[in-house]
Amino acid sequence: MAKAISWRLEDEKIILAIILDEGKEIDVEIPLDIYKEILIEGPPSEEKQLRAILDKVNEIQKKRVLNIGKIDEDLGEIIKKMGEAYDNLSGTSDRIEILKYSAMIRTLAGQKAALDTRRHLVRLLYQEEGKLRAQLARMRSRGS
Repeated sequence: MAKAISWRLEDEKIILAIILDEGKEIDVEIPLDIYKEILIEGPPSEEKQLRAILDKVNEIQKKRVLNIGKIDEDLGEIIKKMGEAYDNLSGTSDRIEILKYSAMIRTLAGQKAALDTRRHLVRLLYQEEGKLRAQLARMRSRGS
């Protein structure tokens, strides 16, 4: 993430010195209208910061709920298809049918593995939400 490290005034232009992730420093001119907006609004208030964090938490919760619903639905469908394929596999002695159902089971196992990865990503959403809630608690305790 780039960070502003200093600013200076050159010929009535505001120049912001920014250091990039790679360690390279660049100068960026701030347009006058943005500079005026910064002066008027100032740094974000604690209330705005709290609102921004709460909005992030709500967004994460929505993503998580949508993902969990879809994962459960897809997982149920895959388990059902795998059960059918196993039943068909155990009920046949035809070599082509055996190959067909074995391939189907391998494909479904791959899809199940992909769903397990998505479940892991949902767990990461829980962790991200927890960090934001901890940040909220720290901000609220400072305000008390």
